[in-house]
Amino acid sequence: MKYLILLLVFSINAYSESFYLVCDGIEDQRISDEKNLIKKSVGIKVTDSSLNYDDTSYGTSSNSFYKKTDLKITFNKTIYINEKIESFVQGDIDRISGNISLSHNNFITNYSYFFDGKCKTSQEKAF
Repeated sequence: MKYLILLLVFSINAYSESFYLVCDGIEDQRISDEKNLIKKSVGIKVTDSSLNYDDTSYGTSSNSFYKKTDLKITFNKTIYINEKIESFVQGDIDRISGNISLSHNNFITNYSYFFDGKCKTSQEKAF
């Protein structure tokens, strides 16, 4: 019985999926009415339960959402300061085409950026 449980635990872990993405694209930065376009690369780590991007982890919790399917990865997070919404980040990655779309809106500073690009898988951590 003990061996059967160990076999079950190892077989579940064998099916978990974890990988890195390197995404190249254009970031559109906006402060009030000013617009600035920057060519940029971003690194993303994807696991079954979370996504890590820009020193932030996106999982499913009270202020964060993460969903990974065979076709798409979706994530978002609301950041609060003193019970008021400070910023909102959301993103979608199409797993078939590799296209990525990210947006970050800071409601206090009026700063926002949008990133559109194309992702490729990487064997190791890119950044």
